[in-house]
Amino acid sequence: MSICNVPRDAFLAEKPALVFAKPYSLLVKPKKLGTKVGWYGSKPNKLVSVSINGDTLESHVRTSCSVRLSGKGKRSLSEEQFLSHAMEFNVTDVALSAEAHEFETSSIGWYIHLTRKITVRGEDLPVTINFNATLKGSKLDAANGSPPKRPVEVSDDGPSRKRPRHDSPASSGFFRSLGSALQGLYNWLSNSGGDYSPLFFPGPESFEQLLSVLAESKKSLDVCVFMITEDHLAELLIAKHNAGVRVRVISDNAMETAFTTSTIGRLEKAGIEVRLDHSKFHMHHKFVVIDGHTCINGSFNWTRPSALGENKENALISRSSVLAPQFSARFENLWNAFANSKGVLNSTAGITSGDVKVLFFPDKNDDNFRVFIDALLSAKKTFDVCVFTLSVREAIEAMEDVHSRGVKVRVITDNQQQVHDRAHVKQLEASGIEVRLDNSSRKVHHKFCVIDGTLVITGSFNWTRQAVDGNYEDCVLLHNRPKIGCMYSAEFQRLWGEYA
Repeated sequence: MSICNVPRDAFLAEKPALVFAKPYSLLVKPKKLGTKVGWYGSKPNKLVSVSINGDTLESHVRTSCSVRLSGKGKRSLSEEQFLSHAMEFNVTDVALSAEAHEFETSSIGWYIHLTRKITVRGEDLPVTINFNATLKGSKLDAANGSPPKRPVEVSDDGPSRKRPRHDSPASSGFFRSLGSALQGLYNWLSNSGGDYSPLFFPGPESFEQLLSVLAESKKSLDVCVFMITEDHLAELLIAKHNAGVRVRVISDNAMETAFTTSTIGRLEKAGIEVRLDHSKFHMHHKFVVIDGHTCINGSFNWTRPSALGENKENALISRSSVLAPQFSARFENLWNAFANSKGVLNSTAGITSGDVKVLFFPDKNDDNFRVFIDALLSAKKTFDVCVFTLSVREAIEAMEDVHSRGVKVRVITDNQQQVHDRAHVKQLEASGIEVRLDNSSRKVHHKFCVIDGTLVITGSFNWTRQAVDGNYEDCVLLHNRPKIGCMYSAEFQRLWGEYA
C-alpha cells in the first residue's frame, strides 16, 4: 500500500491549491449511475505538486467526477434518449476550482461541489457536479481515531464508505485504447518536437490537450483571438479569473456583434477585461500567452466548429524562449492600442532568433511580406501548402516560379472560398500545379505550408492582400525543423488523400 508523503495537519491548515505536475484534463461520459443516469469520468494515478510550508512535494492522486441530474421537475427525456443524445464534456475547469478537504473516509485531497445546467437534445437539465482528487495513501488507520464528517469521495454509484470498482470511461475498451494512443502521441510530440508541439483538429483529444495547456496558467492568461463562442474555453477563462489568474482578452469587434453565441459579454460580466479593435479590418490573431512563457498560435478559432466540429485546424504549442516574449510584446502593443476606440497599431518589424522568424501584420511597407515570399522561393524539392484563402499575387507567382524549377508543388484550399472566384486556382492548375479542394460543408481553415520537409510556416495569416495590408495577423517560420515538418507533412498527406 502506498504511503502519502504529504503531512496531514499542514495540508489541512494551509489548504494548498490543486496543481498537477503535468497537463491534466478530464472528460466525463454519459452513463448509468446506479439507478439513474448522468456523466462520469476518472483518472486513477496523476502526479501533483503540493506546496506545504514553502516546500513543494510530489504525490499522486486519484481523480474522479460525477455529474448527476438534479431537481424534481419532470423531464421529457427517457433514460434511453439521454444515453443516446448526451455528449461527453470536459470538466477541467471544475478541477481547477477544487479546494483542500478531508473526506469522510479520512483520506485527504481536493473537492468541489457545484450546480450547472447542461443542454441535452434541446432540454436544459440542472445538474450537480462533484469532483474529487484524493491523495493516494492518505487514509488513516482505524487506530488513529475517526475524522470529522466531510464530503465523501465521489463514486459512480453514490456516496459510500466502501468504494466500489468503477466501470469508468477510461477502463472501457475504446477509451482505454484511445487514452493509450493519446498518451503515446503526446509523448512522441513532446520528445520529437522539442519546444514545439502541434495540435490538429477536429478531434476531442486535441481539444483536451489544448484545455490542459491553458489550465497550466498560474499568473496570467493573455488571449488574443478573432472570436470566442466555445463554452468550455469561456468557462476555463472565468474559472482562472476566479482563481486569481490575471485574464485579459482581445477580440474582433465585428465578430462580437455578428454572432449571438459570442461569449464576450459573459466574460465581461464575470469581471474579465476585454478590449476590441474598431478598425475596418479584422483583429484576426488566434494566439494566447500563458504565464509569459508558453504560447499557442495557429489557425484555431475559439469556436465550437473549430474545437469539436469538422473544421480542419491547427494550433502550435510553443514552450521556447523565442515565441512567448514576442507574442507577449505583441499583446501589450495591441492592448494599449485598443484602450480607446480609435487605437491603431503601426507595422511591426519581423523578429528573427536563430532558425525562428515571427512576422506580424499589417505590413504597410511589405517588409515582413518580403521575408515571407523569400521563404516560399527558397523551396528546392517540395512545397506543400494548405491554406483557407489563397489569392495574393506574389505567393501565387512564387509557387509558379519554384514549380518551373522542378519543385513538386501541391495545394489544398477551401472549396467555399474558391466557389465565387476560381481564377487563382485555375492559374495554378494552368501552370501544372495540382490543387485539391475539400468536398465538405465545413472549412479547411489551416494556414500552413511545409517546404522541403524542414521549413514550417503557420499562424493566423491567410494568403491574401487584406491579411498583408489590413488585418492584425501573425506568421511563424520554423527553419531546419524536420521533426515538426514531419508532423505537418503527415497532416497534409492525410488531407491530400481525403480530398483525392
